[in-house]
Amino acid sequence: MRNRRGLLAQPEETGAARRPVLPALSVPTALALKVSAPKSPPGLSILRLSLSLPEPVPPAGVQCGDSVAVTTVREEECAVREYETTFIVQPEISDEGREAMLQKLDALIERQGAVRLGVDDVGKRKLAYEIQKFQKGHYYILQYLDRGPAVKELERTLRLEESVLRFLTVMVNEEVIDIEARKTAAAEEERLRKQRAAERAAREAEEERAREQAEREARAAASAAPFANAVDPDDVESDEESDEDEE
Repeated sequence: MRNRRGLLAQPEETGAARRPVLPALSVPTALALKVSAPKSPPGLSILRLSLSLPEPVPPAGVQCGDSVAVTTVREEECAVREYETTFIVQPEISDEGREAMLQKLDALIERQGAVRLGVDDVGKRKLAYEIQKFQKGHYYILQYLDRGPAVKELERTLRLEESVLRFLTVMVNEEVIDIEARKTAAAEEERLRKQRAAERAAREAEEERAREQAEREARAAASAAPFANAVDPDDVESDEESDEDEE
């Protein structure tokens, strides 16, 4: 039975002393269980249980801001990781629209305290399968350093963006030790990407001009072909006069 304080109580038997019987408890192995028997009123045997909790340790795989048991992992205790978010944009979107979307993502990364490393404009590629009636898509790869919060917010923004067909985020480095060195390397990588992109754009523009010139020449030759085999009336009259003179 229970007394007014809700403690476990058993009637005390007369005669030989009897050890109190503990109830069945499910106690984790990590907990320290202490049992004490304070002085009890006549006729009652009171057991008092106290649990000593160990120091909580965040389990592996948690991110900053996640509540874990009785503790919260602070941001400064999380390792800085490197992420790559690849997203595909509708091919018909204008250059101004793509630039505005990239600026929006950069501002989001900055607000979340992450470090933007760079963005790789892969260009238009044929999709593996049709998405929203599109056969091609414009690919981008966004690289950044983050402790966790920016990833969820970035994916939420891409999910709400109508011009984005698909996106995927992967972690390429579990822990970046020297952040400044990685930023320097990323700046050099982005400079080389821009240089290659400018060269590719110039080459594609030259090929486009050459193709247009070849098409104009082909159209001019096709339009001039019917007149090449035509007989000039003056030539016919000259031939007839020559025949009369011979007679």
